[in-house]
Amino acid sequence: MASRLPRFVTVDGVLFRAPDHLKASPLKANAINNYDPRKHGLEISNSAKLDRKLQGDSSMGTSILVDFEEFKRDVLPGLPASATKFGKRVSFQQKKKLFKTFAEAFEKEKPTDVSETTLTEIIVGLINSVNLPNGYKATTSCYKADHTDPTRSKVDAALYADDHAPKDGTPDWTQCRLYIEFKKGGTSYDPFDDRNGWNVESMAATRAQVRAQLIAYAWNVFLYQHRAFFFSLLIIGDCFRVLRWDRSGVIVSKKVNYVEDPEALLGFLWHFVQLDDVTQGLDPTAKLISEGSKACELMNHLAKPNPDLDMDDSEGTEVPAHDSRANPAHTTPSGRTLRPRGKLEDFVDDEAPLYDLDSSLVEFDGADRRVFKYIRNRFAESINTKWPRYKLKVGPDERIYLVGKPIFRSSAMFGRATRGYLALDVKTRQFVFLKDSWRPFYVGVQPGGDYLEEFAQDTSFVHPTLVCHGDVKGQSTFTPIYETRRRGAQRRKFSDMQRRNASSAPQGGPVSGTKRGRDEDEEAHARTDEQGPNREGEALFRHHIHYRIVVKEVCLPFESFRTAEQLIRFTYECITAHSVAYSRYKIMHRDVSAGNVLILPRLVPGPKRGNIVRWYGFLTDWELAKPVAERPSEDTARQPERTGTRQFMSVAYVVSDWSRPIEVADELESFFHVMLFYAVRFLRNNLGNVGLFVLQYFDTFQSGKDGRRYCSPSKLAAVRDKRLELYGIKLRFLKKSGSATSHPLNTLVDALMNLFEARYKYLQDLIDYEQPTEDSPQDSSNEDEPLPWRPAPPVMAEDLESDIESVSPEASGSLLAESNDKASDNKPEKPKSLDDHAEVLELFRGVMWKTKSRDWVGTGVVPADQLVNYEPRILILAMAGSTMQDRSSDFKRRKTQHGSFVSVDAVVVPATVDVPSTHSKPSKADKKGKGRRL
Repeated sequence: MASRLPRFVTVDGVLFRAPDHLKASPLKANAINNYDPRKHGLEISNSAKLDRKLQGDSSMGTSILVDFEEFKRDVLPGLPASATKFGKRVSFQQKKKLFKTFAEAFEKEKPTDVSETTLTEIIVGLINSVNLPNGYKATTSCYKADHTDPTRSKVDAALYADDHAPKDGTPDWTQCRLYIEFKKGGTSYDPFDDRNGWNVESMAATRAQVRAQLIAYAWNVFLYQHRAFFFSLLIIGDCFRVLRWDRSGVIVSKKVNYVEDPEALLGFLWHFVQLDDVTQGLDPTAKLISEGSKACELMNHLAKPNPDLDMDDSEGTEVPAHDSRANPAHTTPSGRTLRPRGKLEDFVDDEAPLYDLDSSLVEFDGADRRVFKYIRNRFAESINTKWPRYKLKVGPDERIYLVGKPIFRSSAMFGRATRGYLALDVKTRQFVFLKDSWRPFYVGVQPGGDYLEEFAQDTSFVHPTLVCHGDVKGQSTFTPIYETRRRGAQRRKFSDMQRRNASSAPQGGPVSGTKRGRDEDEEAHARTDEQGPNREGEALFRHHIHYRIVVKEVCLPFESFRTAEQLIRFTYECITAHSVAYSRYKIMHRDVSAGNVLILPRLVPGPKRGNIVRWYGFLTDWELAKPVAERPSEDTARQPERTGTRQFMSVAYVVSDWSRPIEVADELESFFHVMLFYAVRFLRNNLGNVGLFVLQYFDTFQSGKDGRRYCSPSKLAAVRDKRLELYGIKLRFLKKSGSATSHPLNTLVDALMNLFEARYKYLQDLIDYEQPTEDSPQDSSNEDEPLPWRPAPPVMAEDLESDIESVSPEASGSLLAESNDKASDNKPEKPKSLDDHAEVLELFRGVMWKTKSRDWVGTGVVPADQLVNYEPRILILAMAGSTMQDRSSDFKRRKTQHGSFVSVDAVVVPATVDVPSTHSKPSKADKKGKGRRL
């Protein structure tokens, strides 16, 4: 595997040249994980059946199929000169003896009928009998799950180095170097299709389930370990495949019969176990902390409560002022007292050396060493399990942090794969927040830390304080690079064939097979690769680079608010941060969602000499931010696809099909959706069924035949018509007395909806104004020019009853309008209320400062989250399944060319859903909504 990057990959990433109409990077239609409610903090029980199907459906189009010899040559890393070859170590007679076992097994029954248990015993026994180099061993683990694994996954077998092979029959996801999954022979359980012209990823139900299972195992390995890539083995009867996983996709070898060619299987394993840790995919900037080490003891010590340093985090709590001249004493795990000597002097704690550090320098610079109790408690929770602990290096200076179990993790195998840690800074002995992710690697897509550096000296608003950040050296995803090389080779091969055909043609004319023609052709190929995809959908795999960032603040989840006043104030402060970033720094956040708003407790001067605890709304995760273009025409997509949280995107932005950039008005609408999401969950209201409201408003989507997805009709009715309701009853927030009268949140919601209604009326009027009339001449050159807000009505599935209010495109003429009012002769005037943040912020201030004290009485939170036991995954799978089913026949004889699909008719699913089969044509029962229930 060549290490040199192609010319189209620069130090700043890959240059993506978007189509002219694409002003924002689209969300992939079949990326169902974009709807995963765990992204915004909902606690949902683990379900292998649901989660694996979500994983499988979300990652269609992420596989590359290659010949096994090509896999070995171009994908498998090379060995050092000192490595031994399998063929030289094992004689022909020995190999014949080893594989006699297979011949005997297959004499009695067809290879397709050999059970997985038999296959597992045979292969694991074979691997261990050849005495692989470096002490590698294979163990079975198909009956018991690791007790720390919340998914309860039981992979059939795995390969382990040295003495790390588990002896209790469970998989050890921390030490696993290569997992092995066994399936019966034939095609029924083979997730991939080797036939030319066929889709690589089979969509038949059982085969798709196996693929989802393999993805789930790979996800688990990447969760427990810190890796750039990973290899696995799939045994299907008498054949095997090798797979290489990274955060962009998976490269799969075609099947090889190991009974006919035993050296292929054993030779691969012999090669693999002689690779070092890095060439096996392990991240050299992450070191596993062994139990009982001094680093482990240090983590345990600092996780213990410390009455001298721990502060109550409740808002309003009085705390003594910090005296920088009297730093509390610091102790080592053994109890030795450490005190700073002299002004700002570093000193050495020689009892806690960490790996490659000669000593651990502790910075005592007079800063307040006290910590809020919730921070130390959450750190203790992250290490009070058998979850592996790691030492991570961050930034160009390789600053060292100690981490345990992530407090947040992405549910997707492919993509950014974000993990958030409450980390211990070895240098300062302070707790910080560390985020590990694979950011998009494209020219113009800046890492989130770059924006935080711009904010660093600004104390006028609350923002994350950057400690350090940086890309992890040498770790970008190989899959998209490999695919681009293969496409380039295929183009050159096709061009060579065209030149040969042209040179042998009898007619005259220029011959393209000349030296000049060949040079020009190769230059064209190189130029195409350097420019990147030039049409939406042409990008097969996204480029990612490994990235870590550390910020000082460790926050509370947004759901920790206790009153309606706090919810309004925290939302106001998040909008204020957004406003300053936009107006002062020309930066648009572009990912306002429930998971990206937090609560930050801080100490502020109190009425007396001491301090009090004050909570602030905290807007975080600036990784999807983008500089605001000086002119809208200069704004364009920087990457072929992006992640995001559709539940909180504005209706206008989603319907625009990414043909216009995100505006301030879109972000302000997103803040409204976020505030509403938390309000209905934790404040008293008249909904009666909060789960159904959230389902219909946030988690329902519609799909059009053109592959576009739209928000729910409930959300549309709210922002367009001011109809925020369930079962025709207008949503009202209630006081403890049961009265909705003078509730401050009702006042704010009504005022905000007036602004949204004005905006959507303008957008509809603009569409009516720009649509040609029967008498007006039509310019064919402008037929494909997108409108600034282009609605497209969904097609509702027949005979599928729903409690969700639908919008009839036939009756209204568009998704926006219900009236038949004609557009005026004059171009409609755009309302200025949402062009910037001023009017919205004024509305919030009016409610916060002008509401009478008595009107806040009784507006506290309810005792428990009203979304308890909420389960939207069945709905999401049902809506996705309705499109996957009809795609199956369409793609049956088409080889995968890109990672996006064209969706079919939209479906709006009621609260109780039946899921149609995904591998056969819909029956009459399916068409009536009576399919297979998950």
